[in-house]
Amino acid sequence: MPRLSDLRESGSIEADSDCVMFIHCENTSVYMDGRLLCQIVVSKNRSGRQGKFDIAFNRDFSRFEDWRTNQDLVDMAETMAKKKTTSKSFTRKSG
Repeated sequence: MPRLSDLRESGSIEADSDCVMFIHCENTSVYMDGRLLCQIVVSKNRSGRQGKFDIAFNRDFSRFEDWRTNQDLVDMAETMAKKKTTSKSFTRKSG
């Protein structure tokens, strides 16, 4: 996950800016029909709130779209997250 401290050595970008936003794709395998589920991370905002916002990148049109219009990607991400949590099973070897 990108952080504001990642910009510390890039001159005065961090200090002089009013708003700093990052585009982050946590799971690049949530990809379907040229669309990718991503997040906008607002790390600095002098005149508003900070936080994370889900978006979908449509590669065919080179634009970001509202994640609610791409519900199939959201469902895929949720299914993958459930599989990760249920697939972690620890077995103890007796010896």
